Amino acid sequence: MCDRDQMILMPDKPKLRVIRGGPHGVAMSEEEKIAEREREGRERYGEYYWCVGLVDGTEIHLHADDLHFDDGALILERVKEDRSTVNMAFAAGRWSFVYAASVIDGGAVAVEHWTAPSGGKKKR
Repeated sequence: MCDRDQMILMPDKPKLRVIRGGPHGVAMSEEEKIAEREREGRERYGEYYWCVGLVDGTEIHLHADDLHFDDGALILERVKEDRSTVNMAFAAGRWSFVYAASVIDGGAVAVEHWTAPSGGKKKR
């Protein structure tokens, strides 16, 4: 049985923090929640995080180890022990772009800025 509030030393953090006991487990910060979702996504669906833009303007963010194109279709796969499983596929003509995305904000990881058609710079 735990006290309602306990001080514990987190192994990956050099400072003490208060955790709340109870049926819902340990309260996590937003940064810890993002890191946990990222870890779970990588383990289940693939190492890399991607954004796929559909022609209707929808953007889909997903994990996959590999992507390839087959006659205009975009196919994202999980590769584990030399075996590939399709995570998601988009038909030719239904998607308009794909990029490696940040798990923090979904932005393109390889882009610092770009020039918009109006000539103004946009920052990521």
